[in-house]
Amino acid sequence: MLLKKLNRNSKIGLVAPSGGIDESKLETAIQNMAKLELVPYYTERILARHGYLAGEDKNRTADLEEMFANKDIDAIFAIRGGVGATRILSKIDYNIIEKNPKIFIGYSDITALQYAFFKKTNLISFHGAVAVSNFSEYTINSFNNLFFNNITTINYASPTFERGIENREFDLITLKHGIAEGKIVGGNLSLMTAVIGTKFDIDYTDKIVMIEEIDEYPYKIDRMLTQLMSATNLKKANAIVMGIFKNCSNVSKNLSDSESLPLQTIFGEIFEKMNVPIIYGFPFGHLREQTLFPFGATAKIDTYTNELTILQDLFCEKK
Repeated sequence: MLLKKLNRNSKIGLVAPSGGIDESKLETAIQNMAKLELVPYYTERILARHGYLAGEDKNRTADLEEMFANKDIDAIFAIRGGVGATRILSKIDYNIIEKNPKIFIGYSDITALQYAFFKKTNLISFHGAVAVSNFSEYTINSFNNLFFNNITTINYASPTFERGIENREFDLITLKHGIAEGKIVGGNLSLMTAVIGTKFDIDYTDKIVMIEEIDEYPYKIDRMLTQLMSATNLKKANAIVMGIFKNCSNVSKNLSDSESLPLQTIFGEIFEKMNVPIIYGFPFGHLREQTLFPFGATAKIDTYTNELTILQDLFCEKK
């Protein structure tokens, strides 16, 4: 299914299916849409709060469904991540989404929605900055390249703002070289494990699996990756592409440095028996600067050229 192509001044629906925001964050989102030359639209629900959630489940669900059903809306931006998306997965009417396919963008907690949309409707969505993210020049260029300039190859070795600093979490590391093709899936590791055993989990066979995380201790990263390998068919993937595991090298206060393990060691041991391309450091995740990738689209990863290339058409002209 091809998605309607964006144009400058396209109307963008802002939704909050996870955590809540205040008026200052809403203003940030509006300014970010202006940087992209897009026109934001939102309902009164956008500022709703229910504890740590952006309103009660039924209202967050209704807002999302209405944005897909609204013929005047060209694409939908999640305004932020946070928590709560998994609570509405079973409440969404997926017929509305299947009949009204649109560009849908987000990351972090939004991973859960991207899994559900792909599983239930085969919708290609986009892992990328939420509406309140830092829209740096790099992020804006990534958006323009994919949606306006028809550039379908991402050189992931291109320097990002954070690379070159002492924190080794931002290094680009090739654990296993190779070339592979497959549909891109994945996202935030915590959410990937959260959908295991549910009707929204997906088949990893022959997929290019993208994984990122933030603010988790190494032993928790180890545990979640081990669960993915044990409880899913992740070992049948065609490639493993890890983003930045930001603030995940910190050692738990209950462990000494000598009792912990470096992230690279964990990755090497978990994926040791997989004879497929495996890299760490693709520019996505909880970053000031991040690229976009289409969740569900067929692509090729080449670790020799450091490129991810989208192999299928994604958009058609608006009618």
